[in-house]
Amino acid sequence: MAIQFDDQHFFQMMQDERFDHDDKYGGYSEELQAYGDALIAEAKKWFDSKQYLFNPKDKRTARISLLRYLREACNYNSPDNAWFVPSYIWAFIAKELLLYIIKLIIDYYWEDIVEENKHYFG
Repeated sequence: MAIQFDDQHFFQMMQDERFDHDDKYGGYSEELQAYGDALIAEAKKWFDSKQYLFNPKDKRTARISLLRYLREACNYNSPDNAWFVPSYIWAFIAKELLLYIIKLIIDYYWEDIVEENKHYFG
């Protein structure tokens, strides 16, 4: 049984964070919301393609796997993306958001990942 990724749960968490405090987020609230939404959508693809089935030994290993996938899929430094802002501050904030979302997702699904890997690897 594959893990059903609940993207709406994480989209709601992003909405609840309310990136409308420009002073708190360096003036990049719209870009952060767009980037966060893209990260969640790509994380869903990671789960849908069952890339979590590699028998991770701990949460750290699972986070690294998802991080590598999301960095390639949603490069925050790519000027081709709508969320790109040519700024060192943007890169710092975007990286922190990337790591935060990965931690939320892996913590939320860790037990399911372990159980699914037990079924897959025996």
